[in-house]
Amino acid sequence: IILVIVNHFVACGWYAIGTVQAMENKGLTWVNSKDMEDRSLVYRYATSLHWSLGQFAGASVETVPESPYERVYAVLVSLAAMITFSS
Repeated sequence: IILVIVNHFVACGWYAIGTVQAMENKGLTWVNSKDMEDRSLVYRYATSLHWSLGQFAGASVETVPESPYERVYAVLVSLAAMITFSS
């Protein structure tokens, strides 16, 4: 259950980074590159959670970082997942 909670928060962080940057017109983000603005909140959350679970499972996901902030977040999440599961 802890892994589910952690993935929820990681997904919320991923969604927040992409959404805030898209709202402030700060360039390309995963949100506006996939035309997520027109999708329902449930779909956007599910996409974020799918991305988060993919980072922890080492799986390939079609949603990728588009901005430098998203890339740094993705790297940090991947490192945390590797450290967590390698010990």
